[in-house]
Amino acid sequence: MCIRDSLRTSTLSAENTLTLLLGDVVLTLGAAAQRFRIEREGVPGSFGAWAFAGLEDLQAGAAERYEIRRPTGGADPVLRGDQQAVYAGASRPFGERLRLTLGARIDWIGFASRAPYNPAVDSIFGRRTDRMPSPGPHVSPRLGFTWDVSGSGRDRVRGGVGLFAGRPPLAWYFIPLSSYGVGVGTLRCGPGPQDAGPAPPFRPDVTDAPTSCANGSSLSESPRGDVDLLDRRLGMARTLRASAAYDRELTDGLDLAVEALY
Repeated sequence: MCIRDSLRTSTLSAENTLTLLLGDVVLTLGAAAQRFRIEREGVPGSFGAWAFAGLEDLQAGAAERYEIRRPTGGADPVLRGDQQAVYAGASRPFGERLRLTLGARIDWIGFASRAPYNPAVDSIFGRRTDRMPSPGPHVSPRLGFTWDVSGSGRDRVRGGVGLFAGRPPLAWYFIPLSSYGVGVGTLRCGPGPQDAGPAPPFRPDVTDAPTSCANGSSLSESPRGDVDLLDRRLGMARTLRASAAYDRELTDGLDLAVEALY
C-alpha cells in the first residue's frame, strides 16, 4: 500500500501579558492570537493500494483487489483560520496567611476556508458542505489558593480548580475541505459486485500506477467521492483540572512537596 500525502503547516502567534500591582492586589490581563494555515500536497492513496490473497499470488503478480484515488479538482485544499483568547486574573490576600487567585480565560476559533457547495449532498443529508463549525466563545473560570499554615512560611498548602480549553486536531477540520462528494475519485477493482472490474496486473512501480481495471473501466470525469461532514457545534475540548499540594521547607534551599492532581 502506498500513500502520497503531505501537509505543510504554518502558524503566526502573538501574546502579551500585563501585570499590575494595586495595593495588595495583583491584577493580570492578557491576550493571545494565532493564525494558522495548513496545506496538503497530494491525495492519500494516489499511488494505489494492492491486496493479495496469499504470498503465491504476490509472487505471480496476481492481485485480488486494487484501489487508487485521483484528484479531479479541489483535492489540494488549504485550511486557514484564527484562534484568539483573552484572560484576566486577580490575586489578593485574606488575612496574613491566605491568598486567593481568581481568573477566567475566553477562547474562540474561526475558519476562513470552506468546501464548495454540493447540492447533491444537501438533497440527501440536508447538510451544506460549504459550512464549517462556528462554535461560540469558551469561558474557562479558575480558582486557586495558597495557605501559610503556621504563618512562618515553612508549611504551605496550595491548590486550585479550573477549566482549560484546547482546540481539536486541525486535521478534523481539514478533511471536509476535500471530501465533499466530488473532487477526489476512487477506483476499486476486485471480484465484488460493487467493484468496477477485476484487478489489473500488478506493477510495483508507484510512479506508473494503473488507472483502470483489467476490463478497461477507469475513473469518470466527475466521479463521486467520499463525504465528510462536521457538526456545526463542534467546539474546543474542555478539561476540568484540580490540584492540592503540601509544601514544607526542610532546610535553606531544600523543600519537600507532595501534590495530588485530578
